[in-house]
Amino acid sequence: MQRSLPKVVVIGAGIMGATTAFYLAESGMDVTLFEAQNKCGSGVTRHSFGWINSINIDPHASPELYRLAQRSFEHYQALNEMLGGMLYGHQYGSIFWRKSFEETKSLYELHANAGGHVKLLGPDEFKKKVSLAQQVPGCAVFSTRDLALDPIHVTKTLLGAAKSRGVNAVYEYDVTRLDVRSGKIAGVMVAGRYQNVDAVIVAAGTQSQQFLKDVTSIPQIKASPAALIKTSAIKGKYQGGIKPIIRGPDFEMREVGNGQLAFAESVQAGQSEADLVKVGENTLQRASEMFPHLNEARVQSVGIGNRPWPENPLVGRATDIENLYLAVMHPGFIAAPEVAMIITAQIQE
Repeated sequence: MQRSLPKVVVIGAGIMGATTAFYLAESGMDVTLFEAQNKCGSGVTRHSFGWINSINIDPHASPELYRLAQRSFEHYQALNEMLGGMLYGHQYGSIFWRKSFEETKSLYELHANAGGHVKLLGPDEFKKKVSLAQQVPGCAVFSTRDLALDPIHVTKTLLGAAKSRGVNAVYEYDVTRLDVRSGKIAGVMVAGRYQNVDAVIVAAGTQSQQFLKDVTSIPQIKASPAALIKTSAIKGKYQGGIKPIIRGPDFEMREVGNGQLAFAESVQAGQSEADLVKVGENTLQRASEMFPHLNEARVQSVGIGNRPWPENPLVGRATDIENLYLAVMHPGFIAAPEVAMIITAQIQE
């Protein structure tokens, strides 16, 4: 007698949910993904900077997270090859420096000693890689494997590949209840209808708390707001002139296509729209001091992504419900493939 496929529900169609749905379908499971909004990547994924890196993680303070970030390069490369290069094309790494030569050199040594793929650039090497810069630091760290991904494109591509493998993606349908019986989830309520399940994955970012509060004990999932600032496009000879991701002491930026620039900034919760526009303008002004051609650009949008920030990552099987799995952590875009693989392996056990 042929064994029936496990029926799995994934809640949330951001990068975590889409990646998990893909790996589950690839392993042969019967997957339904529910998303409350009308399209994928509508939450924090939409405002992600899309930087796959380990250079922003202290390997001494967070060794496990650092190792996960290092593995993420291989995971994304494998996914890209599996999908015929549809996730991303040629990459240029990132360049990072701090206020002083000594601080930057220490950053390089920290990551070099931890096994990071980094190179210390002198002024001439920096200028070759960032030719439009009118100010040149004494040295900078070139993180050679870093990826600059388009979060919405990656999420859509993974979900499209998941659907081609049989995933049923259902939009504008809210899961209203997880039905727990004898320490297991027996089913979910969606739009007034009951659906039997063998497993449930909650991958809804900061909204995950509302699904979990009545069925399992978890720490509070705090929201850490970050701004994604996008500018008007730079045209003419300067278009496409900044290849690597750039992070200096005063700004963090990348080109996102057609000459448009994106900046990432941490912000406080509850700031007004006018305040956020001012944050964007100030960030652009600081970058223009180094790259004068950016004076042509104007702030086009400032979007806020509320990054889920539990005290500890909520990843894998819940402690008290055997068929409930969690995919909630920061940095989610970096961690998504590994989290998806962990959950898929646990369900297959």
